[in-house]
Amino acid sequence: MLNALLKLHKPDIPIRPVSNSINAPAHKTARRLNTILNNDLHLDSHYTNSLANELVKLKISNYHRLFTLDIKGLYVNVHIQETLNLTRAQLKIHDDKQTTH
Repeated sequence: MLNALLKLHKPDIPIRPVSNSINAPAHKTARRLNTILNNDLHLDSHYTNSLANELVKLKISNYHRLFTLDIKGLYVNVHIQETLNLTRAQLKIHDDKQTTH
């Protein structure tokens, strides 16, 4: 199923297509991989927790304005082989044969 999100903040209100991939063939594999990585790849969540703690402390008045920024091509420069090597190395640290072999 294909849905559309309207980008109200942009001129001419372009549409961002959003696809539901639950019935896609790779969905179960992706979910399983996500579970393995979340359980076995212990990444430091310091930055996320720190940001959340700082945001809670903010005092917001009626004079404040919220704005967002678009990030174009955020993942374009991710090197696939380097990402796989780093992920494999992190998983091997925990020596789980089910996830590293």
